[in-house]
Amino acid sequence: MKKVSRYTLSFIFTPELDMVWLIKKVKPEWQKGLYNGIGGKIEEGENVLFSAKREIKEESGTEIENLIRVGEINGLNMDGEKFCVTIFTAISDKRLETKTIEKVRLVHLSNLKYITVVDNVYTLLEACLLKIKQPKMNSIILSYK
Repeated sequence: MKKVSRYTLSFIFTPELDMVWLIKKVKPEWQKGLYNGIGGKIEEGENVLFSAKREIKEESGTEIENLIRVGEINGLNMDGEKFCVTIFTAISDKRLETKTIEKVRLVHLSNLKYITVVDNVYTLLEACLLKIKQPKMNSIILSYK
């Protein structure tokens, strides 16, 4: 049985909930040039929350402690391999900075239409905002085949 590739993806909002930190992706190739949340692959032996915090720190130089689990995306990648992405969100007034070749950018939600984002970003942002506003809401699960 093939192993499932596991990832984290985090969307960090300003306290007013009108802006979100996104990263302009360089890899994987199918995301190149598109904006997405901050995240990456879960390393061997890591738990999912630690991985999300590590990815944010590596890519933005900032520690975000108050991550809230929103849900998961499950499916098959373009090579037919299984994947699972755990989605997190947080509210923070901290300023994130670019620390890798992928540029971090604070985007006003009303300006999302002016940048190119990964296809599911709008859905994930809505789910994150709902989870922030309704913390007892069940986790979401999105499946792609």
